[in-house]
This record gives sequence, C-alpha cells and structure tokens, in this order.
Amino acid sequence: MFEDDKEEPKEEELLEGPKLEKKSSSYDPNKTQKARKGVGYSRDQGQIFNVSQYLENKKQRNEQVVILVDIVANLFASDEWEASPELMRQLLETALLPILESAFRNGSFLDMAKEAAVYHSFCALTRAIAGQKHLAQCLVEIDKRYKPVQVEPIYKLLSKLNDLATIFLNCLTETLTENNAEKSQDESE
Repeated sequence: MFEDDKEEPKEEELLEGPKLEKKSSSYDPNKTQKARKGVGYSRDQGQIFNVSQYLENKKQRNEQVVILVDIVANLFASDEWEASPELMRQLLETALLPILESAFRNGSFLDMAKEAAVYHSFCALTRAIAGQKHLAQCLVEIDKRYKPVQVEPIYKLLSKLNDLATIFLNCLTETLTENNAEKSQDESE
C-alpha cells in the first residue's frame, strides 16, 4: 500500500461553514410611526367610517330584500297556484331557507324591531310556505343530504321566538297591572 503525501485535515477546517452575516432589519428606533386607532378590521386603511352612508346602504339593501321576499311570498300565497313536490326539492337546495333560518335565529326583539319590515316579509313568506301542502315540509327537519345543511328547523326557531314573546308580554302585562293598581290607589287617596 502506498501512503498519500497529503496531510489529514485538521478538525477546525472540517467544521468551518459559510460565514453568517447579520442583515439589517426594518426596525428603526429613531423612526416615528403613526399610531393606529381601532381594532384593525377595516379593509380600507386610513379611510374614515361613514355612519350615515352605512345606514343608507343598509336601508336600501333592506328595501330590496323586502321587495324580493314579498314577490316570492305572494307567489306562494296564491290560491290559484299549487306548488309541486319538485319545487319543494328545488327550494330545499336554495339559499331561501337558510336566510329564514338565520333571521329567525336572532333572539333579540330589539334587533328585529330595527328591521321590522324585513321581518314582517320573512313572516309572510313563512306563512305562505306553510300554506302550501308540498312546501310545508321545508319548515320542519330537513334531510342532511340537502345542501346547504339545515342548522335548526324553522318551526323550532319560531317556537323559541314565540316563547320569548310570551315571556315579554307577561312581563309587560304584569308591569301595566302594577302601574294601574298604583294609579287607582293614588286616585282613591
């Protein structure tokens, strides 16, 4: 065997790798940053939120929703027309029932009162659907095969709203009775 004339590399040479350099960061402690306000959910940075424009847009949207829902409700409420089972299957796959479901899931009468015309139209549509023999099934439990999947049946949501309204009316009646009793007691003295 022949020996190489090369020397064995030293351990220090084997461990040597590329030289690492520290890159400059964008942070500059001397630079003043503009303070941000709010929580940062706006998609338009630097623009001021216009409340009156928002309310006007919401009012216009609600008016459009009322018109469209009323058209569908009037069609379904017609005595001269009867919905077919095929229409029920098609209706189960539209966004109409999830819209009603979402609206009736709102448990606040204050929020409902703010958009009373929209909720009035939703109730008229629900009444019209319930009046059609083949469409009434849309208001109860819907098979999970239909998309979008139903979260909670509309009849259950309406029942919860009815219970809430009953509680509200009982409290109101109790308060009115107490006020009338106090007034009659004050008048008698």
